[in-house]
Amino acid sequence: MCTVDLGLSPANQPFEMIVDTGSSVSLLPAHVYETYFSHIPLKPTKVPLVTYSRQRIPVLGKLHLRAFHDGNTASATLFIVKSGSILLGLDLFEALEMVIMRNRVVLKSEQTFSEPLKVTKQKGPHSYTLDNGKTWDASHLSVLPETFTPPSEEVRPAEPATVHGAQSRNQRIRKQPVWIEDYVT
Repeated sequence: MCTVDLGLSPANQPFEMIVDTGSSVSLLPAHVYETYFSHIPLKPTKVPLVTYSRQRIPVLGKLHLRAFHDGNTASATLFIVKSGSILLGLDLFEALEMVIMRNRVVLKSEQTFSEPLKVTKQKGPHSYTLDNGKTWDASHLSVLPETFTPPSEEVRPAEPATVHGAQSRNQRIRKQPVWIEDYVT
């Protein structure tokens, strides 16, 4: 959800819009249009809208407004539909320069990335000092011996992907299941 102010004048109306980056356009249900914007005539449209499952969405018309979010302004074309939710589609999402970061909608200008930390020295067998001065305890991580080979390499030797290769491998496994020795004593 995201609050976007919609309107033509300084007295804009705030709306809680569902962010739908899978929708290429923004939608406004007819009851919202009639309540807040019926004084603005709808423009006809021939744009066919469909749902994700390819079902046609009846469109009553389109409405051109201004959209405002956290200081950003954009021209908005909202398609008026019979029913449903107020959707913030990808068109308006990008026009308002929004991004999703840590499950929140923020402006691109607020998007921050931290530099990866570097190990400056090893303090112990599983303890390291990072360049931000903090200590990182890596004792919870598994350390595999150098002689370790994944079980998949032992169980299934590489063979060409042919019907003959699969048949010969299946017969070999039926006759001699080598891998079972590792699990049953």
